[in-house]
Amino acid sequence: MKQKPLLFSAVSSSLLALGATQPQARAASGDWTATTGSPASWGTATNWSTDPTVPGSAAGDVINISSNITGAYTINLDGIRTMGTLLVGDADSTHGFTLATGTGGVLTLDGTGATTALVRFGVAGSTAGISNTISAPITLVDNARFYTTLTAAQNLNGNISGAAQSVTFDNDDGVTAAGPVSNQGQFFVNGNNSYGGGTTIDDVRVNIQTNNTALGAAGSAVTILDGGQVYASTALSNINYAFNIAGNGWTEPFGQLGALRLEGGANVTGTVAMSANAAIGNFGGTGTISGAVSGAFDLSKVGGGHDHPLRPKYLLRQDDRQRRHALSRVSQQSGGRLREQQSRRSHHSRQWHDQPRLRWCSRHPDLHRHGGDHRPGAGLRGHNRRGDDQRQRCQPFALYQ
Repeated sequence: MKQKPLLFSAVSSSLLALGATQPQARAASGDWTATTGSPASWGTATNWSTDPTVPGSAAGDVINISSNITGAYTINLDGIRTMGTLLVGDADSTHGFTLATGTGGVLTLDGTGATTALVRFGVAGSTAGISNTISAPITLVDNARFYTTLTAAQNLNGNISGAAQSVTFDNDDGVTAAGPVSNQGQFFVNGNNSYGGGTTIDDVRVNIQTNNTALGAAGSAVTILDGGQVYASTALSNINYAFNIAGNGWTEPFGQLGALRLEGGANVTGTVAMSANAAIGNFGGTGTISGAVSGAFDLSKVGGGHDHPLRPKYLLRQDDRQRRHALSRVSQQSGGRLREQQSRRSHHSRQWHDQPRLRWCSRHPDLHRHGGDHRPGAGLRGHNRRGDDQRQRCQPFALYQ
């Protein structure tokens, strides 16, 4: 687990902890004090501890929205609000906040200098099943980190922009750098997001449902560390990122269902590189990887399944000279399956489904299934009988339950 910046929950503690590295004036930092009157306006000074000053106007400002609300509570930004740290969570962890656009509202995340901006959902250490939402657009001036220990999903529904900025999602509590904890740390990210600096997912699940570009600009890097997961739960047809994955995924009530969990017909069209042994999977639907999969590590399909298995075989060697070091073994766990999907034009092939594929490529003769034999347990033998196995062969596969 890498070392991460840590933060206390209240503004006063934050100032003590961060003051040495963020020397700018703190007059515009503040605590939200209102508990009734939803929807309320950010721009109403009496809602803040800093009355008559409205906080959120400068880089590095620390905003603490943790009053003890008695029901779901909406705050309309009603203007551009700038801060380096945002803490959002009901004091007794029983209700959720929503930060909405209102009139002309934009949330600008700007640390001091190159300091990463921080957004924490939930009071420090809470594991309650409470959701909070930011539906307003977010502009990144600096890199941003979103984190939570809550067991319900936190929602980022507005568009996130920032040409060169990156986003990290994790489950730290703001005081201690945490490892993976079962069912803690979930995000729904639903915007058409354009930030281009890449996304890192550390010990949490990020669920994407409505936009192929929920994880930033198409083609950008998405790094899923051991214990993290991207969960594409709907029929997103063009999830085009340079994924780098490790581990078996986020721990949920059903177990670990892969660093990439694909359901509902979701299709990953970008590349998937493994930085360690990794798993991909699903639980109750179908998913596809149609981009190249690579890495000198084991790849497993996890989750239940019923289709014909492809027995352990090798995946995507880089070139003949590196074949011994750049092959990955495919295996099945918990009944998982990789189901072959041959081309319609192949005279000896069986057409399984008209869906994009996970491609398996090799020049090695022992890495091709002979003659279209799809029986469970069929051997791995030469692809044909004409001696042309030195040409690179790519067999398409789809991931199924």
